[in-house]
Amino acid sequence: MKDSVAFKVGAAAFVMLCVLSALIIWKSGVLFRANGYELIGEFQSVNGLVPGAEVRFRGMRIGKVFTINPLPDRVQVHFRVLDSVKVPRGSTLKVYFDGLIGEKFLNIVPSMAYDDILKPGETLSGVTAPALAEFIDIGAKNLEITREVLAAYRDVLNSTEVLQAVKNTVLSVEQITKDVEGITEALGGDATRTSIQTAIKNLSATSTIIRERSDSLLNDPRLNASIQSLADTTARIDAMTARLDNDVLTPESTKAIAQTLQDVSVIARQIRLILDGQTSSDTGKSGGLLQTMATFSRVKVRPVGQGYYLPEQRALGARAQLDVVVDQQYVRLGFDALRYQDGPAYHLQHGMWFGPLGARYGLLHSHLGVGVDYAFSDRTRVGLDLYNIENLEADFRASSMLLGGWDLLFLLKRDPVTRHYDRYGFGLQLGF
Repeated sequence: MKDSVAFKVGAAAFVMLCVLSALIIWKSGVLFRANGYELIGEFQSVNGLVPGAEVRFRGMRIGKVFTINPLPDRVQVHFRVLDSVKVPRGSTLKVYFDGLIGEKFLNIVPSMAYDDILKPGETLSGVTAPALAEFIDIGAKNLEITREVLAAYRDVLNSTEVLQAVKNTVLSVEQITKDVEGITEALGGDATRTSIQTAIKNLSATSTIIRERSDSLLNDPRLNASIQSLADTTARIDAMTARLDNDVLTPESTKAIAQTLQDVSVIARQIRLILDGQTSSDTGKSGGLLQTMATFSRVKVRPVGQGYYLPEQRALGARAQLDVVVDQQYVRLGFDALRYQDGPAYHLQHGMWFGPLGARYGLLHSHLGVGVDYAFSDRTRVGLDLYNIENLEADFRASSMLLGGWDLLFLLKRDPVTRHYDRYGFGLQLGF
Protein backbone atom coordinates (compact mmCIF):
# COMPACT_ATOMS: atom_id res chain seq x y z
CA MET A 1 0.00 0.00 0.00
CA LYS A 2 2.82 2.42 0.94
CA ASP A 3 4.65 1.57 -2.28
CA SER A 4 1.50 2.35 -4.31
CA VAL A 5 1.13 5.76 -2.64
CA ALA A 6 4.81 6.54 -3.17
CA PHE A 7 4.50 5.55 -6.83
CA LYS A 8 1.51 7.88 -7.34
CA VAL A 9 3.24 10.80 -5.62
CA GLY A 10 6.36 10.22 -7.68
CA ALA A 11 4.31 10.04 -10.89
CA ALA A 12 2.59 13.32 -10.05
CA ALA A 13 5.94 15.01 -9.32
CA PHE A 14 7.34 13.64 -12.61
CA VAL A 15 4.34 15.03 -14.55
CA MET A 16 4.73 18.47 -12.97
CA LEU A 17 8.46 18.44 -13.71
CA CYS A 18 7.74 17.62 -17.35
CA VAL A 19 5.23 20.45 -17.57
CA LEU A 20 7.71 22.89 -16.04
CA SER A 21 10.43 21.78 -18.46
CA ALA A 22 8.08 22.21 -21.42
CA LEU A 23 7.19 25.65 -20.12
CA ILE A 24 10.85 26.67 -20.00
CA ILE A 25 11.32 25.45 -23.57
CA TRP A 26 8.25 27.38 -24.74
CA LYS A 27 9.41 30.53 -22.95
CA SER A 28 12.80 30.31 -24.67
CA GLY A 29 11.07 30.59 -28.07
CA VAL A 30 12.71 27.50 -29.53
CA LEU A 31 9.45 25.75 -30.45
CA PHE A 32 7.11 28.65 -30.99
CA ARG A 33 7.16 31.81 -33.05
CA ALA A 34 5.02 34.90 -32.39
CA ASN A 35 1.81 35.00 -34.35
CA GLY A 36 0.17 38.02 -36.04
CA TYR A 37 1.79 40.64 -38.26
CA GLU A 38 4.48 43.16 -37.44
CA LEU A 39 4.20 46.98 -37.51
CA ILE A 40 6.84 49.62 -36.72
CA GLY A 41 6.36 52.80 -34.70
CA GLU A 42 8.72 55.79 -34.82
CA PHE A 43 9.09 58.05 -31.74
CA GLN A 44 11.30 60.89 -30.56
CA SER A 45 11.18 59.38 -27.05
CA VAL A 46 9.45 56.32 -25.58
CA ASN A 47 9.62 57.43 -21.89
CA GLY A 48 10.35 54.06 -20.30
CA LEU A 49 8.52 51.73 -22.72
CA VAL A 50 10.15 48.26 -22.55
CA PRO A 51 9.98 45.08 -24.66
CA GLY A 52 7.07 42.89 -23.61
CA ALA A 53 4.75 45.87 -23.05
CA GLU A 54 1.12 45.52 -24.12
CA VAL A 55 -0.31 46.99 -27.34
CA ARG A 56 -3.90 48.22 -27.06
CA PHE A 57 -6.45 49.24 -29.69
CA ARG A 58 -9.69 50.94 -28.59
CA GLY A 59 -8.92 49.81 -25.03
CA MET A 60 -8.40 46.11 -25.92
CA ARG A 61 -5.12 44.19 -25.59
CA ILE A 62 -4.25 43.09 -29.16
CA GLY A 63 -0.48 42.65 -29.24
CA LYS A 64 2.94 42.99 -27.65
CA VAL A 65 6.14 45.03 -28.13
CA PHE A 66 9.07 42.82 -29.16
CA THR A 67 12.00 45.09 -30.04
CA ILE A 68 12.94 48.74 -29.29
CA ASN A 69 15.75 50.05 -31.52
CA PRO A 70 17.19 53.51 -30.60
CA LEU A 71 18.60 55.47 -33.60
CA PRO A 72 20.49 58.81 -33.66
CA ASP A 73 17.40 60.83 -34.66
CA ARG A 74 14.49 58.62 -33.53
CA VAL A 75 13.44 55.43 -31.75
CA GLN A 76 11.91 52.49 -33.66
CA VAL A 77 9.45 50.24 -31.81
CA HIS A 78 8.70 46.85 -33.42
CA PHE A 79 5.47 45.21 -32.28
CA ARG A 80 3.00 42.54 -33.44
CA VAL A 81 -0.81 42.60 -33.43
CA LEU A 82 -3.43 39.92 -34.03
CA ASP A 83 -4.24 39.01 -37.64
CA SER A 84 -7.92 39.77 -36.94
CA VAL A 85 -7.17 43.42 -36.05
CA LYS A 86 -7.08 45.83 -38.99
CA VAL A 87 -5.29 49.13 -38.32
CA PRO A 88 -6.41 52.07 -40.57
CA ARG A 89 -3.75 53.96 -42.46
CA GLY A 90 -2.91 57.30 -40.84
CA SER A 91 -3.32 55.98 -37.28
CA THR A 92 -0.87 57.19 -34.63
CA LEU A 93 0.83 55.59 -31.62
CA LYS A 94 0.98 56.97 -28.09
CA VAL A 95 2.83 55.77 -25.01
CA TYR A 96 0.61 55.78 -21.92
CA PHE A 97 0.96 54.53 -18.36
CA ASP A 98 -1.56 53.32 -15.76
CA GLY A 99 -1.41 55.69 -12.79
CA LEU A 100 1.67 57.61 -11.61
CA ILE A 101 3.90 54.53 -11.34
CA GLY A 102 1.94 52.05 -13.47
CA GLU A 103 3.27 50.02 -16.41
CA LYS A 104 3.75 51.69 -19.79
CA PHE A 105 1.78 50.42 -22.77
CA LEU A 106 1.49 51.29 -26.47
CA ASN A 107 -1.91 52.60 -27.61
CA ILE A 108 -3.05 52.73 -31.27
CA VAL A 109 -5.19 55.81 -32.00
CA PRO A 110 -7.18 54.97 -35.19
CA SER A 111 -7.62 57.47 -37.99
CA MET A 112 -10.97 57.97 -39.72
CA ALA A 113 -9.49 59.90 -42.67
CA TYR A 114 -8.37 56.82 -44.65
CA ASP A 115 -10.25 53.77 -45.86
CA ASP A 116 -7.31 51.43 -46.57
CA ILE A 117 -5.55 49.24 -43.98
CA LEU A 118 -1.87 49.09 -43.00
CA LYS A 119 0.10 46.15 -44.36
CA PRO A 120 2.67 44.11 -42.38
CA GLY A 121 5.99 45.94 -41.94
CA GLU A 122 4.57 49.46 -42.49
CA THR A 123 5.43 52.38 -40.18
CA LEU A 124 3.24 54.51 -37.90
CA SER A 125 4.19 57.86 -36.36
CA GLY A 126 4.31 57.94 -32.56
CA VAL A 127 3.53 60.61 -29.98
CA THR A 128 4.86 60.33 -26.42
CA ALA A 129 2.63 61.47 -23.56
CA PRO A 130 4.34 64.02 -21.24
CA ALA A 131 6.20 62.42 -18.35
CA LEU A 132 5.74 63.35 -14.71
CA ALA A 133 8.97 65.38 -14.70
CA GLU A 134 7.64 67.52 -17.58
CA PHE A 135 4.46 68.24 -15.64
CA ILE A 136 6.53 69.35 -12.65
CA ASP A 137 8.65 71.61 -14.87
CA ILE A 138 5.52 73.22 -16.38
CA GLY A 139 4.11 73.77 -12.89
CA ALA A 140 7.32 75.49 -11.77
CA LYS A 141 7.19 77.82 -14.80
CA ASN A 142 3.55 78.68 -14.02
CA LEU A 143 4.54 79.56 -10.43
CA GLU A 144 7.21 81.96 -11.75
CA ILE A 145 4.68 83.66 -14.06
CA THR A 146 2.16 83.95 -11.18
CA ARG A 147 4.83 85.56 -8.98
CA GLU A 148 5.53 88.16 -11.71
CA VAL A 149 1.81 88.94 -12.11
CA LEU A 150 1.41 89.48 -8.34
CA ALA A 151 4.42 91.81 -8.30
CA ALA A 152 2.85 93.85 -11.13
CA TYR A 153 -0.43 94.16 -9.20
CA ARG A 154 1.47 95.30 -6.10
CA ASP A 155 3.23 98.02 -8.10
CA VAL A 156 -0.09 99.22 -9.55
CA LEU A 157 -1.80 99.40 -6.14
CA ASN A 158 1.11 101.35 -4.62
CA SER A 159 1.09 103.90 -7.46
CA THR A 160 0.19 107.54 -6.57
CA GLU A 161 -1.84 107.92 -9.76
CA VAL A 162 -3.99 104.89 -8.89
CA LEU A 163 -4.69 106.17 -5.36
CA GLN A 164 -5.69 109.60 -6.75
CA ALA A 165 -8.05 107.93 -9.25
CA VAL A 166 -9.72 105.96 -6.43
CA LYS A 167 -10.14 109.19 -4.42
CA ASN A 168 -11.77 110.95 -7.39
CA THR A 169 -14.16 108.00 -7.82
CA VAL A 170 -15.27 108.25 -4.17
CA LEU A 171 -15.90 111.98 -4.52
CA SER A 172 -17.97 111.34 -7.66
CA VAL A 173 -20.12 108.80 -5.79
CA GLU A 174 -20.77 111.36 -2.99
CA GLN A 175 -21.87 113.94 -5.55
CA ILE A 176 -24.24 111.44 -7.19
CA THR A 177 -25.76 110.70 -3.75
CA LYS A 178 -26.44 114.42 -3.17
CA ASP A 179 -28.10 114.69 -6.59
CA VAL A 180 -30.39 111.73 -5.82
CA GLU A 181 -31.40 113.31 -2.49
CA GLY A 182 -32.32 116.53 -4.32
CA ILE A 183 -34.50 114.60 -6.77
CA THR A 184 -36.27 112.83 -3.86
CA GLU A 185 -37.05 116.18 -2.17
CA ALA A 186 -38.42 117.51 -5.45
CA LEU A 187 -40.74 114.51 -5.74
CA GLY A 188 -42.10 115.24 -2.23
CA GLY A 189 -43.74 118.53 -3.36
CA ASP A 190 -47.46 119.42 -3.95
CA ALA A 191 -47.58 117.63 -7.31
CA THR A 192 -46.42 114.37 -5.73
CA ARG A 193 -48.97 114.60 -2.91
CA THR A 194 -51.77 115.16 -5.47
CA SER A 195 -50.67 112.04 -7.39
CA ILE A 196 -50.68 109.93 -4.21
CA GLN A 197 -54.18 111.10 -3.25
CA THR A 198 -55.47 110.22 -6.73
CA ALA A 199 -53.97 106.71 -6.44
CA ILE A 200 -55.70 106.21 -3.05
CA LYS A 201 -59.05 107.21 -4.52
CA ASN A 202 -58.62 104.73 -7.38
CA LEU A 203 -57.78 101.93 -4.92
CA SER A 204 -60.89 102.75 -2.86
CA ALA A 205 -63.12 102.59 -5.95
CA THR A 206 -61.59 99.24 -6.94
CA SER A 207 -62.23 97.85 -3.42
CA THR A 208 -65.91 98.90 -3.64
CA ILE A 209 -66.35 97.09 -6.97
CA ILE A 210 -64.79 93.89 -5.56
CA ARG A 211 -67.08 93.98 -2.50
CA GLU A 212 -70.19 94.40 -4.67
CA ARG A 213 -69.14 91.45 -6.88
CA SER A 214 -68.58 89.27 -3.81
CA ASP A 215 -72.02 90.08 -2.39
CA SER A 216 -73.69 89.18 -5.67
CA LEU A 217 -71.78 85.89 -5.81
CA LEU A 218 -72.78 84.92 -2.25
CA ASN A 219 -76.44 85.67 -3.02
CA ASP A 220 -76.38 83.50 -6.15
CA PRO A 221 -79.03 80.66 -5.77
CA ARG A 222 -76.81 78.14 -7.60
CA LEU A 223 -74.00 78.54 -5.05
CA ASN A 224 -76.45 78.10 -2.17
CA ALA A 225 -77.91 74.94 -3.78
CA SER A 226 -74.37 73.42 -4.13
CA ILE A 227 -73.62 74.11 -0.47
CA GLN A 228 -76.93 72.54 0.62
CA SER A 229 -76.26 69.44 -1.52
CA LEU A 230 -72.88 69.02 0.14
CA ALA A 231 -74.50 69.23 3.59
CA ASP A 232 -77.12 66.59 2.65
CA THR A 233 -74.40 64.19 1.43
CA THR A 234 -72.51 64.56 4.70
CA ALA A 235 -75.69 63.78 6.66
CA ARG A 236 -76.28 60.59 4.61
CA ILE A 237 -72.70 59.38 5.31
CA ASP A 238 -73.22 59.93 9.05
CA ALA A 239 -76.48 57.93 8.94
CA MET A 240 -74.82 55.06 7.06
CA THR A 241 -72.00 54.90 9.62
CA ALA A 242 -74.50 54.77 12.48
CA ARG A 243 -76.46 51.97 10.75
CA LEU A 244 -73.21 50.00 10.27
CA ASP A 245 -72.42 50.26 13.97
CA ASN A 246 -75.95 49.27 15.05
CA ASP A 247 -76.92 46.60 12.47
CA VAL A 248 -73.69 44.99 11.24
CA LEU A 249 -71.30 45.15 14.17
CA THR A 250 -73.67 43.45 16.55
CA PRO A 251 -72.42 41.13 19.34
CA GLU A 252 -73.43 38.09 17.23
CA SER A 253 -71.52 39.27 14.15
CA THR A 254 -68.51 40.21 16.24
CA LYS A 255 -68.52 36.72 17.79
CA ALA A 256 -68.74 35.10 14.32
CA ILE A 257 -65.75 37.11 13.08
CA ALA A 258 -63.73 36.08 16.14
CA GLN A 259 -64.65 32.39 15.56
CA THR A 260 -63.55 32.65 11.92
CA LEU A 261 -60.16 34.08 12.92
CA GLN A 262 -59.73 31.29 15.45
CA ASP A 263 -60.48 28.63 12.78
CA VAL A 264 -57.87 30.19 10.49
CA SER A 265 -55.32 30.01 13.32
CA VAL A 266 -56.09 26.29 13.89
CA ILE A 267 -55.69 25.52 10.17
CA ALA A 268 -52.34 27.35 10.06
CA ARG A 269 -51.10 25.38 13.06
CA GLN A 270 -52.12 22.09 11.42
CA ILE A 271 -50.22 23.00 8.23
CA ARG A 272 -47.13 23.83 10.24
CA LEU A 273 -47.32 20.49 12.08
CA ILE A 274 -47.63 18.62 8.78
CA LEU A 275 -44.58 20.40 7.36
CA ASP A 276 -42.64 19.58 10.54
CA GLY A 277 -43.56 15.87 10.18
CA GLN A 278 -45.99 15.66 13.15
CA THR A 279 -49.69 14.91 13.45
CA SER A 280 -52.39 16.80 15.37
CA SER A 281 -51.95 14.32 18.26
CA ASP A 282 -48.28 15.43 18.54
CA THR A 283 -46.82 11.95 18.15
CA GLY A 284 -43.38 13.39 17.50
CA LYS A 285 -42.69 11.12 14.48
CA SER A 286 -40.39 12.52 11.79
CA GLY A 287 -40.90 12.43 8.02
CA GLY A 288 -42.38 15.86 7.26
CA LEU A 289 -41.42 17.89 4.21
CA LEU A 290 -39.07 20.29 6.01
CA GLN A 291 -37.30 17.51 7.92
CA THR A 292 -36.98 15.43 4.74
CA MET A 293 -35.27 18.36 2.98
CA ALA A 294 -33.05 19.03 6.01
CA THR A 295 -31.89 15.40 6.15
CA PHE A 296 -31.24 15.05 2.44
CA SER A 297 -27.83 13.45 3.04
CA ARG A 298 -27.02 12.74 -0.62
CA VAL A 299 -26.44 16.43 -1.33
CA LYS A 300 -22.95 17.73 -0.50
CA VAL A 301 -21.62 21.27 -0.91
CA ARG A 302 -17.89 21.80 -1.49
CA PRO A 303 -16.61 25.42 -1.59
CA VAL A 304 -13.08 25.98 -2.90
CA GLY A 305 -10.94 29.15 -2.98
CA GLN A 306 -7.77 29.66 -5.05
CA GLY A 307 -5.16 32.42 -5.15
CA TYR A 308 -2.32 32.48 -7.68
CA TYR A 309 0.33 34.75 -9.24
CA LEU A 310 1.31 35.04 -12.93
CA PRO A 311 5.01 36.08 -13.05
CA GLU A 312 5.01 37.00 -16.77
CA GLN A 313 2.13 39.46 -16.39
CA ARG A 314 3.06 40.33 -12.79
CA ALA A 315 -0.62 39.92 -11.92
CA LEU A 316 -2.51 38.36 -9.07
CA GLY A 317 -5.52 36.15 -9.76
CA ALA A 318 -8.19 34.47 -7.68
CA ARG A 319 -10.93 31.88 -8.16
CA ALA A 320 -13.95 31.10 -6.00
CA GLN A 321 -16.14 28.10 -6.84
CA LEU A 322 -18.90 26.06 -5.25
CA ASP A 323 -19.63 22.41 -6.16
CA VAL A 324 -23.08 20.99 -5.36
CA VAL A 325 -22.56 17.19 -5.49
CA VAL A 326 -25.16 14.41 -5.71
CA ASP A 327 -23.55 10.97 -5.88
CA GLN A 328 -21.17 11.08 -8.87
CA GLN A 329 -22.68 14.20 -10.50
CA TYR A 330 -22.11 17.83 -9.58
CA VAL A 331 -22.94 21.40 -10.62
CA ARG A 332 -20.12 23.95 -10.36
CA LEU A 333 -20.61 27.71 -9.94
CA GLY A 334 -17.75 30.18 -9.65
CA PHE A 335 -15.73 33.04 -11.09
CA ASP A 336 -12.09 34.04 -11.85
CA ALA A 337 -10.72 37.56 -11.36
CA LEU A 338 -7.47 38.78 -12.97
CA ARG A 339 -5.86 42.22 -13.00
CA TYR A 340 -5.70 42.61 -16.79
CA GLN A 341 -9.33 41.53 -17.34
CA ASP A 342 -12.19 44.06 -17.54
CA GLY A 343 -14.27 42.02 -15.08
CA PRO A 344 -14.65 38.57 -13.56
CA ALA A 345 -14.99 35.46 -15.77
CA TYR A 346 -17.89 33.26 -14.69
CA HIS A 347 -18.25 29.44 -14.55
CA LEU A 348 -21.43 27.37 -14.65
CA GLN A 349 -20.80 23.68 -15.43
CA HIS A 350 -22.36 20.27 -15.08
CA GLY A 351 -19.98 17.35 -14.53
CA MET A 352 -19.76 13.66 -13.70
CA TRP A 353 -17.05 11.36 -12.34
CA PHE A 354 -16.31 7.95 -13.88
CA GLY A 355 -13.93 6.57 -11.31
CA PRO A 356 -10.74 8.68 -11.34
CA LEU A 357 -11.75 10.40 -14.62
CA GLY A 358 -14.17 13.35 -14.66
CA ALA A 359 -15.82 15.26 -17.51
CA ARG A 360 -17.77 18.52 -17.46
CA TYR A 361 -19.35 21.05 -19.84
CA GLY A 362 -20.99 24.49 -19.71
CA LEU A 363 -19.66 28.03 -19.21
CA LEU A 364 -15.89 28.28 -18.65
CA HIS A 365 -14.47 31.80 -18.27
CA SER A 366 -17.83 33.15 -19.57
CA HIS A 367 -17.50 31.06 -22.78
CA LEU A 368 -18.94 27.71 -23.84
CA GLY A 369 -16.44 24.93 -23.29
CA VAL A 370 -15.59 21.50 -21.91
CA GLY A 371 -13.24 20.22 -19.22
CA VAL A 372 -11.51 16.97 -18.26
CA ASP A 373 -10.13 16.07 -14.80
CA TYR A 374 -8.06 13.13 -13.60
CA ALA A 375 -7.42 12.19 -9.97
CA PHE A 376 -4.14 10.30 -9.48
CA SER A 377 -5.10 10.00 -5.83
CA ASP A 378 -6.93 11.92 -3.13
CA ARG A 379 -3.84 14.15 -2.91
CA THR A 380 -3.03 14.89 -6.57
CA ARG A 381 -5.29 16.03 -9.45
CA VAL A 382 -4.86 17.56 -12.90
CA GLY A 383 -7.42 19.28 -15.12
CA LEU A 384 -7.68 20.68 -18.67
CA ASP A 385 -10.23 23.34 -19.80
CA LEU A 386 -11.02 24.13 -23.47
CA TYR A 387 -13.20 27.19 -24.18
CA ASN A 388 -13.81 30.20 -26.50
CA ILE A 389 -14.43 28.33 -29.77
CA GLU A 390 -13.81 31.42 -31.99
CA ASN A 391 -10.30 31.87 -30.58
CA LEU A 392 -9.67 28.59 -28.78
CA GLU A 393 -8.01 28.89 -25.38
CA ALA A 394 -6.87 26.22 -22.93
CA ASP A 395 -6.04 26.13 -19.22
CA PHE A 396 -4.06 23.41 -17.45
CA ARG A 397 -4.24 23.10 -13.66
CA ALA A 398 -2.48 20.71 -11.30
CA SER A 399 -2.89 20.54 -7.53
CA SER A 400 -1.14 18.51 -4.84
CA MET A 401 -2.08 18.40 -1.17
CA LEU A 402 0.29 20.13 1.22
CA LEU A 403 -1.31 20.16 4.69
CA GLY A 404 -4.90 19.75 5.83
CA GLY A 405 -7.20 21.43 3.30
CA TRP A 406 -4.35 23.37 1.60
CA ASP A 407 -3.13 22.33 -1.86
CA LEU A 408 -0.18 23.54 -3.96
CA LEU A 409 -1.54 24.88 -7.28
CA PHE A 410 0.19 25.14 -10.68
CA LEU A 411 -1.54 26.52 -13.77
CA LEU A 412 -0.66 27.15 -17.39
CA LYS A 413 -2.74 29.45 -19.65
CA ARG A 414 -2.62 30.24 -23.36
CA ASP A 415 -1.90 33.84 -24.44
CA PRO A 416 -4.61 34.81 -27.02
CA VAL A 417 -2.23 37.30 -28.71
CA THR A 418 0.94 35.22 -29.17
CA ARG A 419 -0.93 31.90 -28.97
CA HIS A 420 1.85 30.58 -26.76
CA TYR A 421 1.33 28.81 -23.47
CA ASP A 422 3.44 31.40 -21.62
CA ARG A 423 0.99 32.50 -18.90
CA TYR A 424 2.13 30.25 -16.10
CA GLY A 425 1.51 30.73 -12.40
CA PHE A 426 1.72 29.24 -8.92
CA GLY A 427 -0.58 29.54 -5.94
CA LEU A 428 -2.51 27.88 -3.16
CA GLN A 429 -5.91 26.22 -3.03
CA LEU A 430 -8.09 25.86 0.07
CA GLY A 431 -11.05 23.48 0.23
CA PHE A 432 -13.67 23.68 2.96
